[in-house]
Amino acid sequence: MHERCFELADDQGERDLFVLPDSTHNIVRLVGQIDANGNWITISNNQRQLPERVEDSAGRGFLLAVEDHRGHPLMRSIAMQPAEPEIDTDPELLVSYDDDASGTWPRSATARAT
Repeated sequence: MHERCFELADDQGERDLFVLPDSTHNIVRLVGQIDANGNWITISNNQRQLPERVEDSAGRGFLLAVEDHRGHPLMRSIAMQPAEPEIDTDPELLVSYDDDASGTWPRSATARAT
């Protein structure tokens, strides 16, 4: 698959980076941002084009767990792992979500301040 890339820049020097995959859907995906100081984040997507990992210029990596819920993607958890771990370590769970009693809205099951 060939992807076309482009960026949008504002007058403050911040840039949003996008890709447009060669597909029939023509849906643009945000894949990164760079601020005026050169700090950046990148967003990696899975096969379904849902975000699964976010990395930043400080060396942090965030793993996003998304699953289907009633036919729609739903964020289930966010864990932190160094972008380039020196040893094989388990990600540190930051927050996880469960459904509320009605099953229509996620509620935070666990949360940790960073």
